[in-house]
Amino acid sequence: DIMSNAITGLANRDIAEFLTKITSPWWKFSERIFMIFVWVAVFYGLWKNRKNGVAWMGVFIIVYLGLLAGPVSNARYRLPANPFIYLLASSGAIYFANRFNKNKSLSAPLQ
Repeated sequence: DIMSNAITGLANRDIAEFLTKITSPWWKFSERIFMIFVWVAVFYGLWKNRKNGVAWMGVFIIVYLGLLAGPVSNARYRLPANPFIYLLASSGAIYFANRFNKNKSLSAPLQ
């Protein structure tokens, strides 16, 4: 397993082995970086919509599907939650884009 070898390299203070193990399949590394941006956008969108019930319904659906799959799950069990994750991420991305856009051409989501 790649992650267990990466954690072993980190525990042994071998940073070069750790970096090699987490970046060895380039497409998995790029997916991890993409998901970091997605989750940052999710939390930003949730913060901006914290008083909106529709946003919290999406969060509870994501949590429910995560609990339904269990802690020892595969990526295929996350597939039903992806539309809700990306919906909240797009909400955060639109708020973030409006923050830097001068003419405010993007509409506010989830309202």
